[in-house]
Amino acid sequence: MRKKYLFRELLVIPLVFLQSFLTVVGDKVPLPAEDMLLFSIAGRVSEELVQAVILATDQMVFLLLFLLLFGDFLAEQLRTGAVYQFSRMLSRRFWYYHQIGSFTGYSFGYAFLYVGLHAVVTVIASEPGPGNGFFMIFVKLFCIVGLLLLLFGLLCNWLCSMTGVAPGVVICMGLTAICAVLAAQPGIVSWIQMLNPAYYPIELFSERREALGKAGVLCIETAIVSVAAGLYFCRKDIYPADGEG
Repeated sequence: MRKKYLFRELLVIPLVFLQSFLTVVGDKVPLPAEDMLLFSIAGRVSEELVQAVILATDQMVFLLLFLLLFGDFLAEQLRTGAVYQFSRMLSRRFWYYHQIGSFTGYSFGYAFLYVGLHAVVTVIASEPGPGNGFFMIFVKLFCIVGLLLLLFGLLCNWLCSMTGVAPGVVICMGLTAICAVLAAQPGIVSWIQMLNPAYYPIELFSERREALGKAGVLCIETAIVSVAAGLYFCRKDIYPADGEG
């Protein structure tokens, strides 16, 4: 099963190629590489004196692809071999901890490929080249994308185990779209936007305090989903329909 999911991670490569094709074959772009990298992954909105970086609906493709590839990672194990596997365990907690560790690795591995490939493209296409802030922009985008994938991936697995694969993935995709739409709306209270996983103040990419604050919010949201999903996975009754066949 590990080889199957490692192969799925590589499917982000053609996605980045399609997204960056015109940038690669076109002329050099007169923008610093860090600006190109930031806005190749996210968009910008402005409202009076407030500027923010958002994940708009057309920039959520990497997340939607991840949900299609990994949205059933844990839920699949409740349907295939659950009776055989879980009936021999005194507690499912250690199984869940192991699965969370594996899923975190897949999430951040996918994030590293996605952000890293975009970084390579921007370095090649940028005429001024990378500046002093390029590495920090890369690190912050990597952390943000990795946490986003982990948050929505765990939520999708939880929904898939409760409602079935297709409804769970569709519901989770709908929630990501709602977050993207709300992030682009003006006039929403700042603390509400801070809770929105698709909204990032522009200061986040230049000030450590803003970066730590948003990362903390994403970590708390991920922890809440992880604990709630863990309670469900560890306590869910195993029926014959959940097992093999």
